[in-house]
Amino acid sequence: MLSIIPESQRSEIRKWIEAISPLSDFREKEMASLLSAYAGSDKEWDVAQVREVRDKLQKANLMSWGKEGGYVISEPIQVLMQYYLTKKHPDTWKELNDKVIQLYRELSKNYSQHAGFYNAKIEYHRGMLKGKK
Repeated sequence: MLSIIPESQRSEIRKWIEAISPLSDFREKEMASLLSAYAGSDKEWDVAQVREVRDKLQKANLMSWGKEGGYVISEPIQVLMQYYLTKKHPDTWKELNDKVIQLYRELSKNYSQHAGFYNAKIEYHRGMLKGKK
């Protein structure tokens, strides 16, 4: 699946992809939140760390800027990672989706003019937890 990635980088890149695989049309803020949650850290990744991950994933053609105005993971890779996490690590899958739901709730409160946008994202992730997209 990641054979295009140099072997020395595969493990790290796989962890990043697993961490952000629940996201759809996302930005660096969401990446930071999920990368931290996946690593088991309460301290959110800083902008430089997230941009390094973003740049490496884009360079490997595993992530790009999508049509909806946010980053997207290569769909075949994302589907495989989502399936893997739901089947082999369901607790991690739930934790990642819960974390992003919490983030979108906070953003909805802080940016009430965009509450509809964030509420739609919350519903998307609730659906992901129920096995729907």
